[in-house]
Amino acid sequence: AMREQAECGADRRGGSGATGRALLFIFEQLCSIVCPEKPKPEYKLMLNKAPTQEEFIRGAMTKNPYSCAAVGPLMRDVKNKICRDLDLGGLIEDDNGMELLVSGQIIKLELPVAAVYEQVWAKSAAAQACGGSGQSP
Repeated sequence: AMREQAECGADRRGGSGATGRALLFIFEQLCSIVCPEKPKPEYKLMLNKAPTQEEFIRGAMTKNPYSCAAVGPLMRDVKNKICRDLDLGGLIEDDNGMELLVSGQIIKLELPVAAVYEQVWAKSAAAQACGGSGQSP
């Protein structure tokens, strides 16, 4: 929105295209100094099977912790990663075939991992027990 305002301002003043671009560049640089973009937080996922599922789901997620950036932004991406790594290909397209639990709560697959971390995991007793180490489920 600020960029559009700067472009409109340059056009109204009748400045040349080069002057307008220079003003826009300076404006963008000032904006990045005054209000820098916050880097996206990196969430680490600890993926573990519930003890009651040992008989039904073979294998283990051996590369804990997993980077949210490598897995994907949604809890559905987490489920699909689990399915791929544990050779459960039939469940990749089936959103009802596997439930994800975070701090004992079933999580909807369309939720962003970041929201689940901040609203469920970080507020749970499990996160407190881990010392709030930035590790999510």
